[in-house]
Amino acid sequence: QRNKLRRITGVPRVRDCGLALRYNRLFVHLTRDAQGKARYCGLETCRRVWLCPVCAPRISARRAEVLEAQISEWIASGGAVWFLTLTFPHDYEDALKVSAKLAAKAFTSVLRGRAAETDRERYDVAGFVRALEVTTGPNGWHPHLHVLVFLNCRRGVRARRAFHSAIFARFARFIVRAGFRPPDIRNCPIEVVETAT
Repeated sequence: QRNKLRRITGVPRVRDCGLALRYNRLFVHLTRDAQGKARYCGLETCRRVWLCPVCAPRISARRAEVLEAQISEWIASGGAVWFLTLTFPHDYEDALKVSAKLAAKAFTSVLRGRAAETDRERYDVAGFVRALEVTTGPNGWHPHLHVLVFLNCRRGVRARRAFHSAIFARFARFIVRAGFRPPDIRNCPIEVVETAT
């Protein structure tokens, strides 16, 4: 994977990822880490989560571990977490850069303004964690957002549905104004997170 990427990338750190460090070429060696796993020392790592096929899963796994611990702690302390997916229809011709940017901007718009502030107060929202996921399918690239909504206390089904409707309406409005077809709320579910795993 890295060798193929080296031929096409213009990012020096990504191109050098997995190679011996320039200043330390003679000292690449195999060692064991604290968990007993074998690993190489003296190799360059780019740490580019969006560009590197080797670094990305490592970074993502570490971030997931940290987030799992935070979710567990939040729920144990009496808070609640909802898991929301936001997506919109797209076509094969839609450029990934355009639709990924649109998804991010749409979510940013959802968090702004008087309605967003009212929702945060009404549902006692402490904060959000957002992740962009990109998949491919018959309609080309498919960027969509996964959002964790951290609430200061547990809320019932009615509150969750009302929050979902409000967030979805603002998201859909932004998507339509950008010239895309309106999203379907059935493709944008919200669920209660019971445990972090």
